[in-house]
Amino acid sequence: MHNQIFISGVWWSGAYYLADIASINGYDLGRRLNSRNDNVFAWKTGPFYSMDGNASPGSLQDTLETKWPFDEISQEDSDSFRDRIVQARSPHGPERNCCKLSTFCMMTPLISRAFPGAPIINVIRNPVDISTYESDNYFLRLLMQDRAQRKTHTDDIDFVEAMGYLFDSIGDLRWKVKPTSETGWHVDTRVRPILWNLLYTLRWVMIQDRLNLDIQTHNIENHHTIKFEDIVQNDKEELEKLQDILAIPGKLKIPAPPLEDPLKMYREAYRYKATLLPALENKKLMGGTTNLLKAIYQISKPYLERFEYKETIEIFENLKAIK
Repeated sequence: MHNQIFISGVWWSGAYYLADIASINGYDLGRRLNSRNDNVFAWKTGPFYSMDGNASPGSLQDTLETKWPFDEISQEDSDSFRDRIVQARSPHGPERNCCKLSTFCMMTPLISRAFPGAPIINVIRNPVDISTYESDNYFLRLLMQDRAQRKTHTDDIDFVEAMGYLFDSIGDLRWKVKPTSETGWHVDTRVRPILWNLLYTLRWVMIQDRLNLDIQTHNIENHHTIKFEDIVQNDKEELEKLQDILAIPGKLKIPAPPLEDPLKMYREAYRYKATLLPALENKKLMGGTTNLLKAIYQISKPYLERFEYKETIEIFENLKAIK
């Protein structure tokens, strides 16, 4: 087993479930965790702990916001990151440590520099099956600026065509977004999941593109990708892959499986009550969303193909709205 491993995944990808697996197989997750197994001590706490939710100087949140995208990493940056991770471990000094933060997917070069050889596990989940939250869109702006400034990309997404669909959708949705005296603007609740998913998909693909570029540029060999859907559905090959990464001797322990539909259970557990994929599967889409769906599919298709989300591709291809 390794002395230190890292688990990441774009927000709401199920990285916390992998942290659960690491935990019941002998890895210590550190101190002061939240309900999603994020190491809040490492993320928020610096030399002076901030009680207002803002980044403390020296915290990993501060490091990400001031140092990203880590094209150049100083020895001071590396040492500071290593110290923060070590300080976030449980005080009893366990031999096997696991630190889980969703934002590690944007810090891979720094992790690899500070902890050479330590496994970095990135959890992949179907981006069409996850919604987003407005507070995370700060990173979307950074990612869009970064992509616009770079000449090298690891995908072939035609963002010009995708944005064309988005602009066309403004006219389609003009009667579904209306001002109100109390809340300012009201978006029809049947449209909101599609708008959320468009924002999430944009952020998701840009993180994957930047992550792939980081792996190539920095020659990172200790990075691994695990597919969430395969793990929760007990896919033998993916579980064996995870066991090899974690270097678990004997039989890999996993949390008790859901009773019926694992993905349905995890959608509910993650509060994904308004995600796009169930609406696509059940064909419960309202009129006027054609161009939004086209934009989402245009952006996500290369990655849906790369990670073999064949059923989602088939659903999109069979939609009359897409044709």
